Amino acid sequence: MHPMSTLVIAGGRVWTDDGAGSIRFEPRTIWVRDGRIVEVLPGVAAPQPGARPDVRVFDATGKFVAPAFVDAHFHLIALANKSLRVDLSAATSAHDVVAALSSRPRVLSSCHPASKDAGAPPRRHPRPLLEDAIVGVDFDESDWRDATLPTRADLNAVSGTQPVYARRVCCHVGVANDVLLKALAARVPARLVDHETGRIIEDAVFEANRLTRPPFDAVAAAVDGAVAHLHSLGITAIHDIVDPDTIDVYAAGLGASRRPLRIDGYLHLPARDYETARACFDAIDPARVRAAGIKIFSDGSMGARTAALHDPYADAETLGDLLVETRALEAEIASCAEQGIECAIHAIGDRALSTVLDAIETTRARVRVEHAEVIAERDVERIARMGIPLVMQPNFVRNWGGEGGLYERRLGRARWERNNPFATLLRTGARVVFSSDGMPAGPLFGLKGATHHAVERERIGAVDGFRRYTTAAAAMWTARENGPAIEAGARADLVVFSGNPLISDTDRLRVEATFAEGREVFRAPALDARRHSKSGL
Repeated sequence: MHPMSTLVIAGGRVWTDDGAGSIRFEPRTIWVRDGRIVEVLPGVAAPQPGARPDVRVFDATGKFVAPAFVDAHFHLIALANKSLRVDLSAATSAHDVVAALSSRPRVLSSCHPASKDAGAPPRRHPRPLLEDAIVGVDFDESDWRDATLPTRADLNAVSGTQPVYARRVCCHVGVANDVLLKALAARVPARLVDHETGRIIEDAVFEANRLTRPPFDAVAAAVDGAVAHLHSLGITAIHDIVDPDTIDVYAAGLGASRRPLRIDGYLHLPARDYETARACFDAIDPARVRAAGIKIFSDGSMGARTAALHDPYADAETLGDLLVETRALEAEIASCAEQGIECAIHAIGDRALSTVLDAIETTRARVRVEHAEVIAERDVERIARMGIPLVMQPNFVRNWGGEGGLYERRLGRARWERNNPFATLLRTGARVVFSSDGMPAGPLFGLKGATHHAVERERIGAVDGFRRYTTAAAAMWTARENGPAIEAGARADLVVFSGNPLISDTDRLRVEATFAEGREVFRAPALDARRHSKSGL
């Protein structure tokens, strides 16, 4: 939108909050100027298109306008990288994984050196240490008929001279061939690598990601598509988990894209290194991008059986892994408190969460907990009392929460029924916000995981679910004002839906348009009228 021009969104039904917890969609006309909502007027009257050259009218007739989504736990560079990797999400067996890696397009494995433009700033995003790697991502064996993972030998058959790497969707477990295993041996603890099977976990996976990262220019170019994808889902802001080595590629990618996306970054580094990295991150786009704090991993994932549990897994003799010692965790949180740094702590298992809560109680740090999938009954009230925000993923319930699904197999029925206890937490007054972790991105997909939770008593209403993807998530932006809302003075971050998101089947709901800072950043293609009619949409 041209500076000083005016946008009018008219003809639709607009999200209206009565301030007492009730949401309705009512006929309203929204006037936007310079990226801000200036008026929300009753009715649908608006200037005729073209009547005023300084006014652009968006016709929302028959549609529903709501605040845009905030994804409170994301991985933007991982989404960009995915377009440069072999997509293994459709694999239904280890054989499929190997076949996909064997038939990958050549461009996916070739390394194009970064450009050397005169005067270009130095890049801290290093070239891959293992060039010409063959990397596949996002396999999920949890619903395979035979859940046996591919092996080192399988990946050696793909190539005996190039690094070959297949990574599970959770990003906490993968499989490597001999070339990659040899490189990892000198870089990660031996306990994280099974040289017989090729299975790698936790820090070994993160190191494999670094060793085989795509080249700088390819990632920077792919950032534009990643942001465009978020806009197509109605997302205009994210809280992103950031590897500090990617700050330069962030800057290059967002600078070239110029698509507006508000980012709060949680940098995966020690508190002692935060200030230097923060300054670099904040300089990317000061109006939209800022470092919010650091990210700490206290345990692993359910899929890898490395989430730390109080009692053994139902399908393995292990309690999972605490990835940081309690004293070290307490010291790091205390350091964050001293420096005024916000701390986002990954804790999936109940033992990890109890350990984190214990550590928080000894400090006054600003802490949020990511995931909190398994919560000990004794900790539910404690979370509410301490006011610790939980950033949870209802899309995980859709992926793995059904009867007989991954959660029940890993936890057994009793713990499965207490898994991701959305309704229980809200009844205690706990602060809960929703996000996707990129598995998959898409709040409409996730909303159904909350409103149709596999355990009926943990289901929440659509209004509660929607709030946790919008206003509740925005409230966690400690230095931001005017989060998602539809009122005078608010930032014009809006999404237009094909139907009422509070009563529609969200799997059949369509994002028709997305506005970020008053700028139309996405519009869905027109539907074929005959196909639209037959589909029942």
